[in-house]
Amino acid sequence: GGGSVVEADSEAAGLAWRAAAAGGRDDLTLWLGDVGLFAAFIETLALPDTLAARLKRVAGRPRLLNAELARAGEPSTAAGGGQLAAMLSGLSEAEAAAMLEEVWALAGVGPVGGRGPGEIAARLVRRAEAASAPALTEQQAAAVRAFMAISEAPAAGLKQVRALAGKGRGLDAALADGDARLATLAEIPAGRMRFAPALGHPFDYYDGLTFEVRSAALGDDRPVASGGRYDGLLARLGASAQAGAVGCVVRPWRAWSGGEA
Repeated sequence: GGGSVVEADSEAAGLAWRAAAAGGRDDLTLWLGDVGLFAAFIETLALPDTLAARLKRVAGRPRLLNAELARAGEPSTAAGGGQLAAMLSGLSEAEAAAMLEEVWALAGVGPVGGRGPGEIAARLVRRAEAASAPALTEQQAAAVRAFMAISEAPAAGLKQVRALAGKGRGLDAALADGDARLATLAEIPAGRMRFAPALGHPFDYYDGLTFEVRSAALGDDRPVASGGRYDGLLARLGASAQAGAVGCVVRPWRAWSGGEA
């Protein structure tokens, strides 16, 4: 509903913390991540546009990201992913979908699985781009791995990101937002917060701040509360470009000190 994004993020994270702590557990830690920071970090590595775009797309899919890191240093394949994908490349979504429908009609086949021609065409083009895109250098891949592995006290973690990255105004702005969030979360003891920028990446609807409240007794896989910013999800559902959202879920049975163990 408008206002400062940083303040809204901090309000949601603080609310999750207070709600979780109200259950009486004394072993809680607030973990902070930032999916948007990954995109800003990638922009500082001076990658070819196609490679940078692919890395941003697979950031929320660990298997695909690991595959991209595994081919670091390899030459690109000039095959391009097939003649059909090459024909579709460069066309608008509507033109690509129309051409694909013509190919289906000539071949006497149709799509299965519920995907429309526009989505199928886009996937074919992305596969072709991935096949012909240059790979990361070993140095670039090492920087991405180090970024995804950060797990520190928040201030120290943000300093690590600065040390790993190149220069970029987008990154500077994202890190400034991180600093501002920490300043507005002063209610939470510094020793009870951790920063892991990869937090939340397996959920592809998050595109900004992510957070979890974890209990040492329950472990990392059973968070007491979790949430984050998901502006892009609203756009996918038809909201205006100006719409934004941040929220969280708290699990009372885990928050209560006499509950889940």
